[in-house]
Amino acid sequence: NLQPPAPVQLRVAGRELHGTAQVLVDDPAQIADALTIFLARFPSARRALGVPANASPDAIKQAAEHQIVVRIATDD
Repeated sequence: NLQPPAPVQLRVAGRELHGTAQVLVDDPAQIADALTIFLARFPSARRALGVPANASPDAIKQAAEHQIVVRIATDD
């Protein structure tokens, strides 16, 4: 069910944005990088993702093996 990049519309802080969504599934390094950034911004998500607060980069890479990331690049 994974599709090639697709146009998307989303609303962020009351602003409508347009962009392209791409699913990352076969690039563990990019998924681990995205997960690291996400967890830095939303540390409370660690528990749901099974990543301890003091997780090493290797532990985050291991957790990333079980994740799918949707990256959205906005046109605006």
